[in-house]
Amino acid sequence: MPVHNHKTWVEISGEALENNVRVLCGVLAPSVKLMAVVKANAYSHGLKEVVSVLKKDMGIMFGVDSLEEALVIKSIAPKNEIMILGYIPKENLALAIKNGFHFSIYDENVLRFVARLVKIGQIDTKMIKVHLKIETGTNRLGIKPGELKNVVFEFPITGIYTHLADSEDLSSSFYKEQIKRLNEAVAILKSRGITPRFIHSACTAAIMRPGILEGNLVRAGIGLYGLWPSEKLREKLSQKIRLEPALSWKTKIVQVRRVSRGETVGYGRTHKVKNETSIAVLPVGYYDGYDRKLSQCGEVIISGKRAKIVGRVCMNMTIVDLGGIKAKAGDDVILIGKNGKEQITVEELAQKIGTINYEVVSRINPLLPRIYI
Repeated sequence: MPVHNHKTWVEISGEALENNVRVLCGVLAPSVKLMAVVKANAYSHGLKEVVSVLKKDMGIMFGVDSLEEALVIKSIAPKNEIMILGYIPKENLALAIKNGFHFSIYDENVLRFVARLVKIGQIDTKMIKVHLKIETGTNRLGIKPGELKNVVFEFPITGIYTHLADSEDLSSSFYKEQIKRLNEAVAILKSRGITPRFIHSACTAAIMRPGILEGNLVRAGIGLYGLWPSEKLREKLSQKIRLEPALSWKTKIVQVRRVSRGETVGYGRTHKVKNETSIAVLPVGYYDGYDRKLSQCGEVIISGKRAKIVGRVCMNMTIVDLGGIKAKAGDDVILIGKNGKEQITVEELAQKIGTINYEVVSRINPLLPRIYI
C-alpha cells in the first residue's frame, strides 16, 4: 500500500478503471466509440488521475461539463478527443473551438452566435466540432426535432445526440419514444444533406441493456467507475457484466477515549451512552462530503469490524462507538471500501441518506488527496 501522511484520503484502483473500460467496450460493436465521462472531477475519482490512466487508449473520447475541465484534460492527453457536454458562456466559445473541442449546441441562438464568429473571422468553419443536442423527452437542454426544419446551418455538424430520461428503469420503455424522436431528427438532417459523424444517446444503463444502443458513440459515466445506474440493473446483469468499484475512502483515528454510562456524545447531546464504552474520533465530516445524515446510523470499518457512528457528524469530525473493537490513534478507518469480510459500499451510504450513488461520490471534497494504487 502507498505510504503517505494524509489524515483522510481517497484511494483509486487503476486496475478497476481499466477493467470497467474493457467490460463496457466488450458489449459494444467495434465501430462504436467510447466516451469516458469524467465531469465533476471524474465523479470525484480525480480528473487528472483518471485521464492519466485512460489516455493510453487514444480511441477514447473524454466527456466533460466545462471548458475549464476540457483544458485540464488537453494538457494531460492532447491526442484524445474531448467533448464539452455542458454550458459554455458565449465569451468562451471561440476559445473552445480553437482548442479543437467537440461541444454541444442546444439552442438556435447559439448556432447563430457561432456563425457570427465565423463571419467576423474569429474562427474557421474547419475548426468547429458541434454536436446538436436534441430534446426528446427529458426536457432539459435541447432542440426539438421539428425545429430543425427551419434552422439555418452555416457550418458542418459533427454530431447529433440526446439524453435518455430513464434507461436505468427496467420497467420503462420510454427510451423507445426518445430513440424514435432522435431518429426523426437524424432523418431531417439527412434530407438537408447533413450527415453527422457521430450519433449518440447511450449512457451506462443503455450500454448494458440489449436493444437500447443507438448510434456509433456511447457516453459511459457511472459504470466507468464500477458503480451501477440502478439496483435492479445490478441484480439482473452483474453476473454478466462484472464491474469493479474503483474508489475507496479512508481516514484515521485521531483519539480513543472511554465514556461512562449516562454521558452524552457530540453536538446537541443526541447520543446517550447506555453502557461504558470506548469511542474513536475520526478527522472527517460533512465538509469532506461525509453526509451529516449519517449521524447515528452510519457505520465504518475498523480492524475488519463495523463500528457505528454516535452523535452528530460534525464539519470536520465524526465519532464512532468502538464497542469491543481494539483500536488506537493512527489506525486506518474505512468509510467506503472493504476489509476482510466487511464492505461498505457507495450504495449503502446512498440508501442511508436517501440519495443515489452518483451524489455520494461526486460530493467527496475535491481537495482530499486521491491516491492511485
